[in-house]
Amino acid sequence: MALPMDRAPTGTVKSMKALVRRTTATYDGVIGDADARNLLLCTSPTEAVYSYPAVLPANMQSYPYDGVHIAQVGYLRCGKPSGGCGDAPTVPNDGTIHFVYTPIDNCDGCFTSADSWYGGPPVVGHRYRFKITNHLQPNQWIYCIRDVTAGTSEKCTSKTATFTQGGEVWFGTEVHNTNAGLGPNDPARIHMYWMQYSKVNDPSWLVTTNNAMLTNGGPLPSKYWCWIYNQNYTGDAMESVSIAGVKSCPGSP
Repeated sequence: MALPMDRAPTGTVKSMKALVRRTTATYDGVIGDADARNLLLCTSPTEAVYSYPAVLPANMQSYPYDGVHIAQVGYLRCGKPSGGCGDAPTVPNDGTIHFVYTPIDNCDGCFTSADSWYGGPPVVGHRYRFKITNHLQPNQWIYCIRDVTAGTSEKCTSKTATFTQGGEVWFGTEVHNTNAGLGPNDPARIHMYWMQYSKVNDPSWLVTTNNAMLTNGGPLPSKYWCWIYNQNYTGDAMESVSIAGVKSCPGSP
């Protein structure tokens, strides 16, 4: 997107809250929970300079990462003036957030809208569970989203896997213009919850603890300031670019 979304118009600020890494390809599944919240775009976008902040609760990449092989699912808001963000079906610039995923896992995070197979965009304020696994289908990535707040069943789609085991799984956010933001501080609420992962040839799901994480993986506007205790993040994991709020897109350094 590359979520690394490295093809973003003015560069990408990335932060990882929970990172589980091994020196071999070990993992075949990752789950992350997050609240759906409004994301803040930079103002006065142009066709060349705009923003598309993203929340990415479930990410898996090859080891060693070759800059190509990565699978991701989450939600995003598009700030491109016309044409939409990502590949077809694109994410529209309609003032709301949308589900996104990487249907091609060897394209360095090329993303498309996931609204169609999920059945619609996220409901702001609802907690969602995002999952990527090839636990039962070794040659397919199964992408799933479930509305935890509504208590509905997960909805999934499958895509061909060109790598079948990951060396890193993580939970993070990205913002693609330093004058955009990820929403205002709200430390009274929990916005990012647990992350789980599964290992090859092991049917169980393991939960990250405070022994496997990064607590400030990047500078503002993606600043993490909470910790992992047992199964839940205990504070808000995203804050805006500055107290003054978002700024003009072309003014990004």
